[in-house]
Amino acid sequence: MKQFPDIISQNLNSAKGRFPGDFTARWNILLVGFLMEHQRNMESWLPYVQQWEETLDSCKYYEMPVLPPFDFTSRASIFLSMRWYIGDVDRRERTFATYTDIRDFLRATGTSSQVQSRIMLVDSAGAIHINAPGSASDNLVELFNRKFGLISQDIWTPGKSSSGR
Repeated sequence: MKQFPDIISQNLNSAKGRFPGDFTARWNILLVGFLMEHQRNMESWLPYVQQWEETLDSCKYYEMPVLPPFDFTSRASIFLSMRWYIGDVDRRERTFATYTDIRDFLRATGTSSQVQSRIMLVDSAGAIHINAPGSASDNLVELFNRKFGLISQDIWTPGKSSSGR
């Protein structure tokens, strides 16, 4: 099992975060994007991660754009753009822009490339249990529901979806 790398980040309300140390829940869901185009994929997960967080006491979600270590001026511009785009105060609180060597991040998390956004399930100790590409789908929602014990661990039956979609 891969381990989430040590990262110092800042959310869109300017509060610092140290991960995985600041993961406060048993299950931490990370919506990870590497490109601006990934925002739509990350947002496709919001109804699910918000529902899981409301339903499960042991679950918290974060949005984590992972970007190269730009200079200060570029970071400031990106920060202001993200704050403008994400107007909701709660989402700003859980959105941590992370500037790091992307290759190191990919290697540490066992991610093959930055072509697609990711959804990761990380426990409070930083172990990565799920690292899946792309936007929300019935199969991935079902995978998370099974991991959280919200549906039976029985073998899947063709034609039957347990994701609620």
